[in-house]
Amino acid sequence: NGLCRGRRRSDDPRGFGKGLRKKVIGKRLPYYQQGRERCKDNQYYRLQAIEVDTNGYLSATRVADLAELKLDKTVFDIDLDEVQKVLTDLPEIEKCEVERRLPGMLKITVTERDAVAWLQCEALGYPGCSDGGVLVDRKGFTFPSGEALWQASRNLPVIVISEARSEEFEHGYQSTHDDLMLALSLMEVIDQAGLRPEWRAVKFDLINEYSIELTSHDGVKAVFGMWDHQRQVKDLISIREHCRDKKLGKIKTMNLIPRINIPVEFENETQKTKSIPVIVRPKSKGSSLQH
Repeated sequence: NGLCRGRRRSDDPRGFGKGLRKKVIGKRLPYYQQGRERCKDNQYYRLQAIEVDTNGYLSATRVADLAELKLDKTVFDIDLDEVQKVLTDLPEIEKCEVERRLPGMLKITVTERDAVAWLQCEALGYPGCSDGGVLVDRKGFTFPSGEALWQASRNLPVIVISEARSEEFEHGYQSTHDDLMLALSLMEVIDQAGLRPEWRAVKFDLINEYSIELTSHDGVKAVFGMWDHQRQVKDLISIREHCRDKKLGKIKTMNLIPRINIPVEFENETQKTKSIPVIVRPKSKGSSLQH
């Protein structure tokens, strides 16, 4: 039974005796293997529990089903490398570690991918925010949503992709779709900027090769370029704060690509108000808003 508890780590930090230890371990290995074989038939080591430590939604029940773990086995009947391979092959899993906790527990530590958006693409059959849809993390790794992920991710924004090739997307791998990666970069800048909740995005639409249209929770549309996102997000905040403070009415659309004379359209505006420019002065620099 002592052989089944594994070896204690007792490396000499000065490096003495390394060669001797290798010889001793080499001689003991057959005895260790024999002891492990005997433990396989010992019901004291029967698998009694599976503990899953995860940052996401993978359950112990699903782990047992995927890895075909049966409670009539002992923990020494289980191939830890095979269990790890089965789990890391799941597109939504970033990494995992599997270990035995004697006498009868299997401890699995999992890092699941953190979804930031849904993908919608007619050409690829991606439906957007939907049970069984496709999610993407901040690094561009895609994965399908199961029931638990669907429930947890239903409030995430949707990235709408107009053109894509199937070879640019393989679940569990980082996408090679350049415009998607730029949209994810814009999302990160927006997240770091700390927008008001009603100004945050419900949709990013990759409308062409040089622009992304954001639709916010309150229905305002803002067009961004593929680059210069820090400046454009600052202008977005400055314009929206200015219009809010001055009670200029609800914005319908704005185009943030120009550095100056940013065009803004208001809802229910008249021909007279269209001709009146509104000056917006962000804290960091001057900019003008024209409607």
